[in-house]
Amino acid sequence: MTLKIEQSRRGTLTVLKLIGQIASGDLAELKLQMEEAGPEMQFDLDDVTLVDVGVIRFLTECGDSGVEFLNCPLYIREWIKRQKEKK
Repeated sequence: MTLKIEQSRRGTLTVLKLIGQIASGDLAELKLQMEEAGPEMQFDLDDVTLVDVGVIRFLTECGDSGVEFLNCPLYIREWIKRQKEKK
């Protein structure tokens, strides 16, 4: 399964639910969805099955800029933590 993005709103907050596999090639579309979502947004990562290192770098930058992750799988959280330790 490739990446599917579902967008939902809760007042001024937008949640982008990411589903399936995310590859670096998907980041342009993901960035576009983020721009449309506005400044108050979160990622729901519960249904993410696979990511690559480029996606981890992107998620690390998002987290550093204040984006919250809902239901983040442990392997992604650990990989982000290791990415931060490399900086």
